[in-house]
Amino acid sequence: MNVRTINAILGLLVAIHLLIPTPVAVGAPPQIGDASPAEKWVASLSPSNWKLPTWSSTDKPSKKKTAKPAQKSTANQISQSVGRGWQKTTAVMNPMNLFPSTSTAVKSEEDADSPGFFERWFTPPEEPKKIETINDFLRQPSPY
Repeated sequence: MNVRTINAILGLLVAIHLLIPTPVAVGAPPQIGDASPAEKWVASLSPSNWKLPTWSSTDKPSKKKTAKPAQKSTANQISQSVGRGWQKTTAVMNPMNLFPSTSTAVKSEEDADSPGFFERWFTPPEEPKKIETINDFLRQPSPY
C-alpha cells in the first residue's frame, strides 16, 4: 500500500469517529443500544469494548495431578545413546567382517566352480569346438 491509500483510510476512520456521538462520562464504554449499523461497527472496533477470550482449561475444574513416572536423567540418556553408537561402530569395524574368505557365509556352487581372479587372468581361454556337422551347429547355445 502506498502513502496515499493509508492517508485516505485514516481520514475515513477519523471522519467516522467524529460523526459518532461520544458519551458524557469520561472513561465509560460507548453505548451500543439504539445506534445505527455504522455506529455499531465502529464502536465494536474500540478496544474498550473488546472482551478477553475464555480459556477452556480455566473453566474446567482442576484434576488431581498424578505423579509422573520417573524419567531417565539427561546424562543417562546421552550416555546410553553414545553407548549404542559405539556398539554399532564396533560391529561395522570388526576386522572379521572385512575379509569375506573368513566369514561364515556359505558359498554357492557357482562360486566354487568358477576360477579365481588370477586363475582367470593366467589360464588360456578354452578353444571352441570345431563344428563339423549340421547337428553340431544346431546344438550350440543360441546367442539370443
